[in-house]
Amino acid sequence: MIDDDIDVTILVTNVDEDGTVFLIPERLRVGAVLRARLSDPDGIAAFVTWKWDVSSDKNTWLPIAGPEDNFTPFDRYIGMYLRVTATYTDGEGSGKAADVISDNVVGDREPTPDISVVDLVSGLTIPWDLAFTPDGTMLFTERGGVLSSRLTNGKVRTVTADLSDLYVERNTGLMAIVVDPDFTSNRRFYTCQGRAGREVHVIAWTVDAA
Repeated sequence: MIDDDIDVTILVTNVDEDGTVFLIPERLRVGAVLRARLSDPDGIAAFVTWKWDVSSDKNTWLPIAGPEDNFTPFDRYIGMYLRVTATYTDGEGSGKAADVISDNVVGDREPTPDISVVDLVSGLTIPWDLAFTPDGTMLFTERGGVLSSRLTNGKVRTVTADLSDLYVERNTGLMAIVVDPDFTSNRRFYTCQGRAGREVHVIAWTVDAA
């Protein structure tokens, strides 16, 4: 038997990679909440603290906020860049830091939209949720066990359903409602509701054409 010697080279690299900070949204506006997010390839980041700075030229920075991961720009920051720095611990140890500088300056606030309020249905008792069918009919629930529809002509009708085992107490009762994406063909919708035995179930219903 002949023993062969084999040379093996082991390359050891430093896997302590830098983290990356993201600023959401990228477009900065006065009055709009900005959120910073940290991603680190060395493991879950922990003990994260944040520092927010502002600059008019990306050279001289002034601290403005911290240690939270969100910040809402004021009017005085219009035309200025933001820098967000995260200090944290990752899978390779503590004392890590990563930052990001905004590509754009803070802009003026979004114009306030004109909003009007119209009462579609009144006299309800603890209305909980609503959903629309493809033809625009609004299905809605009341916690105590009333399931109703508002037709496109404005008429409100009770949808007859067997809710004899409905369990109602505090935050439980007839709650969420969702229309099936294929409602046009299957006439199906779903409710989340309390049932006898103090359980919460999701129930599938099929409504007739009437």
